Amino acid sequence: MITALDHVVIAVRDLGAAVETYETLLGRARSWRAEAHGGGGEIAAFGLANVAVELIAPASDGPMADRLRSVLAARGEGLASLAFAVSDIERAHRRLGRLGLDPEPITADESVDAIGGARRVWKRTRASTAATHGVRIFLMQPDPPPPSPLLAPAPAAVKGARLYHRSRRTIPLPPGRGRGIQSARLNGGRGEEARARGEEPGPATRTARALRRRGPR
Repeated sequence: MITALDHVVIAVRDLGAAVETYETLLGRARSWRAEAHGGGGEIAAFGLANVAVELIAPASDGPMADRLRSVLAARGEGLASLAFAVSDIERAHRRLGRLGLDPEPITADESVDAIGGARRVWKRTRASTAATHGVRIFLMQPDPPPPSPLLAPAPAAVKGARLYHRSRRTIPLPPGRGRGIQSARLNGGRGEEARARGEEPGPATRTARALRRRGPR
């Protein structure tokens, strides 16, 4: 029984350039780099929370390299295959046969990380590409790559943060004083204008001055 999409395989011409692109896209470093099964190719994998992305490029010579180069020449870079995880590869193989998908024999594969030397092993089979409408589909009892580390730490959430405007401060006022202060603010400026004209300040201006001297209560 298929339990998940294990990984997608993307064929590229330049593995180094593709790794840089996907590191930027995913925000993570690759977590695996190794020689492709059968030789002639090199892979780099990114382990995400629910699926892995595997880049593959031709390297040196050999049947694998020739096949990859011919695929890239005919189709260009892009999706090469899908690999689904199964809990029981033998049972999955028999089911593919019953469905007429002409599966390849089960093989046991191994991969060794070129940087850290870690080892992964798995079993897999492949359905007939003609029977799956041109899509290379693998079923595998997986040993997925380790999670890819983040290239930068995720920003910590700020809880309970408050924003203040420093130019103003709200001060609670007793009932009835709000109108007086508002009136004083509206008329205080008029008192300055009256003084400039040599006139006596009005009642509103005197109220504003008194409030300023007394301050908030």
